Amino acid sequence: MPIGSRARRGFSVLVLSSVLLAGCGDDGSDDAQAAFEDELEAMAGVDDAKVEREAFDTEYYGEEIVVDMASDATADEVTAVLDALRRRERASEGAPQDSKVTLGAGTTSRAGDDFAPDAAPGIFGSTRDHAANERMAELLLAAVTALPDHNVVVVSPTEWSVFGAAEGSDPRAALADDIDAIRSEPLLADSVQGDLSVTAGDRKASFGWYEGLTPDLLEAWHGVAAAFDHEAVRSVTFAGTAIWIITRLPEDVPPKQLTTQAYGDQLWPLVREQVEVLAGLDEHATLEITNEYAFDDDGYQEDRFVRLELGRDARPDRQGRTWIDEAKAYLDQVLATR
Repeated sequence: MPIGSRARRGFSVLVLSSVLLAGCGDDGSDDAQAAFEDELEAMAGVDDAKVEREAFDTEYYGEEIVVDMASDATADEVTAVLDALRRRERASEGAPQDSKVTLGAGTTSRAGDDFAPDAAPGIFGSTRDHAANERMAELLLAAVTALPDHNVVVVSPTEWSVFGAAEGSDPRAALADDIDAIRSEPLLADSVQGDLSVTAGDRKASFGWYEGLTPDLLEAWHGVAAAFDHEAVRSVTFAGTAIWIITRLPEDVPPKQLTTQAYGDQLWPLVREQVEVLAGLDEHATLEITNEYAFDDDGYQEDRFVRLELGRDARPDRQGRTWIDEAKAYLDQVLATR
């Protein structure tokens, strides 16, 4: 069966508990940690494991667990490891686990960026029960099979993310191919929540769904993605009821200088286009457009010069500019014609 088949490439599975509790009970001892490490290493598909005590504070501690599995580990083998981590958490009186399970990594180091296009795919989230662990493992392998050159991160039995990279400077075509691949796999297509991001050069497209990957949502995404026709646009994110766009003008433009009078010719077509998309979304949908400027060691400074929410009055601009007022007036005009 496709879901139970072996993965085509290495991937990582991460399990993180967010509740910090004092103590680890009897299983907090060095001997108990060593015994659990041996237990993990003896499991099918596991190449190496590391279990160490991790202090969160002077009175709060848990365990750091890293398991490296073979690159051809199956969904059943991944599920078994997740089940073992869940049993360990229960035996440790609920002490927090900072756990990472990788496939084909060749190391038990914690180093690495788990949310980059070239990072290993995996599962991120607390394990709950066998059925949930099984579903997450199957979902991960289905995504790795459908999108073999991407970083897949599963956070629940119905929620997952994909990070990919594309050539050139326009991520839209690659993202469209990814959507087609997702829709062709029933397990992925039926998932309730998902996020898909593709980076092309210094531009990034992100598309998320929280009530299913519906035709209406896809149609709205095409309108949002049209923002990439504007050269200043660096990032476009659409999450069903929210549009986030980041621009970067050829020259650094601080907020006081980014006025409609000075930059309306460059940015107003983009603003107007996205206001029209906003008008077709559900109640309380939002539009935010931010300009980046003045790069330093901490990254770019950000100037959010447009923020609108359907059904609510627009807040005044702190810099005294008219972007928001003019965008709101245009939104009211568009809504009046519908």
